[in-house]
Amino acid sequence: MIILLIRQPENYVSGCLNCYICLVNNNQNKLQMLKTNLTDTQNTLEHTAQMLKAMSHPERLAILLELSRNEASLQELSQYTGLSPTQLSAHLTKMRQLGMVDYTRFMRIVQYRITSDIVRSVLKTLPQYPLERK
Repeated sequence: MIILLIRQPENYVSGCLNCYICLVNNNQNKLQMLKTNLTDTQNTLEHTAQMLKAMSHPERLAILLELSRNEASLQELSQYTGLSPTQLSAHLTKMRQLGMVDYTRFMRIVQYRITSDIVRSVLKTLPQYPLERK
């Protein structure tokens, strides 16, 4: 339930139909803005939750930790994580769809990088420990 506190404008004349219509229209505009802000906030929260869910996968987290150090190609990520290129491509595609990573292509070499500030912030909060390379 949404409750709006309605404050009458200083020039509001009680009983004036034009003032009443203006007051109703003004409040409808405020309600629409409030609904829009709530929808935007909800969409942002859902997107952030999807990114955190994607990051909770151990293999994706390993990929992101390596990308937080520097850009890497599919071959470099494969050597680091021990995953096949097919598995890596599936994980990277999912993360690209969520706006977490992107790539730059130079001829046949594709370099992946983190593009999300949220992902960078989360990775900075993780403990820094040396990861074994597979």
